[in-house]
Order: sequence, then C-alpha cells, then structure tokens
Amino acid sequence: MEPSGAEQQHGRSFSGLARTHVHNMTSNFGKTNMPWGPRRSVWAGCSGAFFVLPGLVGLSDAPSSVLMLLAFVLQAALSVLSDYIATGRDSVWHGFDRWLSTFMTNFMLYYAHSALSPWHCLLAVPPLSCLYMSKRAIKGGDWRGYVLWHTLWHVFAIGCSSGVIYLAN
Repeated sequence: MEPSGAEQQHGRSFSGLARTHVHNMTSNFGKTNMPWGPRRSVWAGCSGAFFVLPGLVGLSDAPSSVLMLLAFVLQAALSVLSDYIATGRDSVWHGFDRWLSTFMTNFMLYYAHSALSPWHCLLAVPPLSCLYMSKRAIKGGDWRGYVLWHTLWHVFAIGCSSGVIYLAN
C-alpha cells in the first residue's frame, strides 16, 4: 500500500505528522494506513483495553467521575476495535478511535494543567513520543517497531492519565 500524497508530503516531521493525523481524521476517516494489511498483534491491539484504568482511578461519588469513566470505557472499546478487530482493513472504527483519542489527549492536557499545574502537561511527552515513533514505524513498514511503539503509546498514555487523575483526586 503506497502512502498517500499527504503522508509523503508531511510525514517527515512532527508538524507534518500532525497534519497527516488531521487528514486521517477527516478525508481518510475510516481508512487503514497499515502497509502490512490485516496482521494483528495482541500487544498493540488489545493493550488499549486497559484504557478503562484511568476512569476507574478517578471513580468517586462525583457525577463527573462517572462521565470520565464512560469516556475511558468508550476509548478502550474503540481502541481495541480499531487496533485489533479492524486492523489493516478500512473501518469506521479507525475514524472514531482517532477522534476520541485526540479529544481524550487534549482533555487530559487540559485536566493536568487546570487540576495540577502546567508542568504536569509534560507527562504527555512520553506517550506522544511513542505515538510518533509508532506512526514512523507504520510509514516505514516496520511491523516490529509498530508493535513495540504502539503498545508503549497505550501503556504510557494509560499510566500518565491514571497518574494525573490520581494526583488530582
């Protein structure tokens, strides 16, 4: 599978990767970008199920905590649907996962900033670095690199989100 013109044009830098991400959220909403087709990894695909953990960490008597739990449960479901069930095939799950993960990342940045401090936003650097490396592995057709970095994207995103929520509560 050849990279699209947007991926070829923008895939060499972080800002280019961001533009490609927006393109994949819109024009390529349900398109796969896996050059190896429907090859599955339990690590990269199913590690997203643990996105329920930050929601459980924040669960309390407050009604807003139930909404946060539901958002993380939905993220876990969409992650597995996109990264494992529909991997390598075009599916609306990819678009929904891209949109919700982007929203949740921005929400967690806002939450860390407002509930803790601007410095806590730096906790997003490890997971976003892993996501960047995962995208580079996809672009380079590196299956093993993708599995490693996409799994670490999930692990660090879940860990850092849980940590921020724990510290804020």
